[in-house]
Amino acid sequence: MSGGDFRELSVEFSSGTASAREDDDVVREFSYRLQFRDGLVEDPPQLSWQFDRADPPGVVWTDWAVRLVSPAVKQILSAHAGPRDVIQWMPAALTDASGREAEYWTPHFPVWHDVLHEELTEIGSSGLPMRWVLDRSKLDGLAVFIVPRMTSHVVVRQDVADLLSAARVGGYSEQRAPQA
Repeated sequence: MSGGDFRELSVEFSSGTASAREDDDVVREFSYRLQFRDGLVEDPPQLSWQFDRADPPGVVWTDWAVRLVSPAVKQILSAHAGPRDVIQWMPAALTDASGREAEYWTPHFPVWHDVLHEELTEIGSSGLPMRWVLDRSKLDGLAVFIVPRMTSHVVVRQDVADLLSAARVGGYSEQRAPQA
């Protein structure tokens, strides 16, 4: 379904953030692994996070740039992933400001698909996309994925974005993903 529109989901920091409750070295290594290397995470640590408010939203960003999602968000993303999408789900515990602990999940995208438009994407000297544009001809079979080497940029097909909106999921903002 490459003819569909795609949306970029960005973290909404005004919804609050979570801090790690584990040793900084463990969290730093895990965060680095998620952000800068593709492939499955072998033996991921069971991390717990402290949210700074009561009633955390469906999508929570941590102070280590690790994304957490509620079971409802996990269900939507899993059920509507495309045949080429690969999402590794790792459990996490999230305790809110009132002391309630909830099950959350850390999504990891171990496969970095070649989805960028070669002529319209600008790659910086670091090898990271400075300005990226999706290539519609490369999006068949994808519905939930990340921009390669840009793990904070989750891209979903319009129908998936509509389901998240209908479920009243909070903690993120949405905009049309650049695509040509």
